[in-house]
Amino acid sequence: MPRRTLRRSPGWHVASWLIPVVSLWFPFQNMADLHRAVTPAASRRASPLSYRFWWGLWVAGSITEWVTHAVLQQGETTLTSMAQAATATVLGEALDVGVAVFAILVVDDLTRRAVQARDEAVAEADLR
Repeated sequence: MPRRTLRRSPGWHVASWLIPVVSLWFPFQNMADLHRAVTPAASRRASPLSYRFWWGLWVAGSITEWVTHAVLQQGETTLTSMAQAATATVLGEALDVGVAVFAILVVDDLTRRAVQARDEAVAEADLR
């Protein structure tokens, strides 16, 4: 895959998951770049809907986890606050299941497109 099609280096692709605030947007851009890199220009369109669902669920799950931690860090622990935190935790875990399902779809799509691009490049080279 030509390097010029990616906005960031491989190191930034990894680091973008670890940096607060940056992790809310860069990883989605990274996946969109990879999608663009392995999709022929003639059939290229916006990232598939599964990418957007995957990322939306990821962001929603992250925000849910942050809110849960904030609730637990507030002053006095009461039965009500613990029940709210447990509910938020269950919601966050459910979102994580959705993230995992859509991550599988995203990786499958990228892999299928990369293999197809490789096969087309090999076939083209054989014709020369």
